[in-house]
Amino acid sequence: MAKKKKSQQAADDQLFQMNRQSSNLNQNQQQIINENIYKKYATAYIETDKPRKKDSVLDIIFGVNDKVSDKIDDTLNWLPSGELERYYYNRKLNFSSSYEETAEKSHIYRPIIALMPLVDDERASYWMLPGYMQGIINAGGTPIMLPLTDDEHIIRQLADKCDGFLFTGGHDISPWLYGENPMPECGSCSQIRDNMERLLLIRATELNKPILGICRGIQLINTVYGGTLYQDLPKQFNSELEHKQKPPYDKPVHDVSIYYNTPLYDLLNTKIISVNSYHHQGIKNLSDKLLPMAIADDGLVEAVYMPNKRFVWGIQWHPEFSYKSDENSRLIFEKFVEKSKVKR
Repeated sequence: MAKKKKSQQAADDQLFQMNRQSSNLNQNQQQIINENIYKKYATAYIETDKPRKKDSVLDIIFGVNDKVSDKIDDTLNWLPSGELERYYYNRKLNFSSSYEETAEKSHIYRPIIALMPLVDDERASYWMLPGYMQGIINAGGTPIMLPLTDDEHIIRQLADKCDGFLFTGGHDISPWLYGENPMPECGSCSQIRDNMERLLLIRATELNKPILGICRGIQLINTVYGGTLYQDLPKQFNSELEHKQKPPYDKPVHDVSIYYNTPLYDLLNTKIISVNSYHHQGIKNLSDKLLPMAIADDGLVEAVYMPNKRFVWGIQWHPEFSYKSDENSRLIFEKFVEKSKVKR
């Protein structure tokens, strides 16, 4: 425990003496002394402690540590409502620079999350669903959509500069990636997107940077690391579950069971959750680099992770549609963003 500064110790000593003598004073005298002591007490701690990046009002305004915050909270019992805020604004010039620095850092130090672009073949363009963006923003990250490119130099630069990587839904994964010929039921594929995401996934994994794959994203992670896919679930996988629901897409349509002793179970602390579902491909043979975290009642793998990595998760459902109404979806985004934070 750090040694107290003289001003802090003096405030504590005076507070102790005041408490001993307060029983001999009337209520009005006690109130006057309490307010004076509080001001000295708050000044001693607030103006001498370094600001820290936390989210409580006291921390943001005054930049105090937990023990100091608890002590200042105790003094609130002595003062009328609002006195703390008034005292701060009366002395704002004395520590406005610390306040502004703390507020600025809370925005600057949000992790940069790279989102894979969604591709519109008909319009020869790429775009983004707002749910991916807003889900990351709400979780404390700053999302950016990447350019559509398979230039290896650009991809290496993006992998080095960004803090986390979200592999989004969209096109089917090309069966060529896992050594199969396309079936007629296989949907449209994007060769440039497959190339880009394969290169970026490998590089980001090498750098041990956090990765979250959603829908196509989980399928990409599995195939890049040696797994295979059902090219079309209705054709190849006998199931009565609804894996490709109709709108609205934020509503759950089936359950998944979460395996014990997995990161997903540690996060959600429950064995079964209800999820939305919109996909016609799925994991057939799981990569030996991955472990399952959740499975549907029909046996389809719904969530995976890569052990011994900082954070490499894939989930088959769509938190970008359900994060507003589903706490589990929000927690997944928040965990991903939290793991993407780096010291600056």
